[in-house]
Amino acid sequence: MKTVSITLEEPIDLPSGKITAVVVREPRAGDIIDVGGDPSLLARTETGVVISVESDDKIRGYLERLVQTETGSPLSMALLRTASVVDYMRIRDAVLDFFGKARERAWKIDSGSSS
Repeated sequence: MKTVSITLEEPIDLPSGKITAVVVREPRAGDIIDVGGDPSLLARTETGVVISVESDDKIRGYLERLVQTETGSPLSMALLRTASVVDYMRIRDAVLDFFGKARERAWKIDSGSSS
């Protein structure tokens, strides 16, 4: 299973020390089923431009499931709420990137198959 390690720009303070990095693991099918689908939907405008519409509720569900401390403990939403905006955006983007890359791979496989 793939993971992404993110060094925090601003460590999160705990009574026992600081969290200086988090690990985001790749979602599995069970995560998608439990959270209720993709964190974003793709739509095509009348002019053909593809846009992404994100679901904050689903993104929150993935953040709760996929983000861990360096030691492998889940990072609670209460702690994630104390992260800087920059760090939050990087963590959030890591989750969304897993879906974007999976979508690209799935489309490549689909376009290569015959109908």
